[in-house]
Amino acid sequence: MPQRDFYVVIEKGKDGCLVGEAPQLRDCRNRGKTIDELMKNMRKSIKACLIDDDLDNHAQFVGVYKAEVQAQGKNWEFFVVVERDEDGFFVGEVTQLTACFSQGRTMAELMDNMREVISLSLLDEDCDLNSLPEFLGVQRVLA
Repeated sequence: MPQRDFYVVIEKGKDGCLVGEAPQLRDCRNRGKTIDELMKNMRKSIKACLIDDDLDNHAQFVGVYKAEVQAQGKNWEFFVVVERDEDGFFVGEVTQLTACFSQGRTMAELMDNMREVISLSLLDEDCDLNSLPEFLGVQRVLA
């Protein structure tokens, strides 16, 4: 099987541990104390997920874009992980917030939709903005 690019979204959990997720693959996550350990663990997870997944039906990674919203009298910035699905739609997700995703035909439409969804997520009474995982970035992995 030829190697393929995957992108791992990296966050720092409340416990200080690094958490990685390959959004192109269903339920493909792992943890590590350092970036090197996390990437080693993610390569293993990606290879395991590849056994169960049909890659032809997965979205293509586009990038990470900043979305700024105002909530609770303060400006907040979140990072939207963007993929393009098989129908050409842009699909975005803020991994720090539970079930915070949307789509759009264009990037502008997606980002407008994402700002709205983020604002709605921040209205949730259970959303503690001070305890959200810290978004660190995205790293490319070959698997």
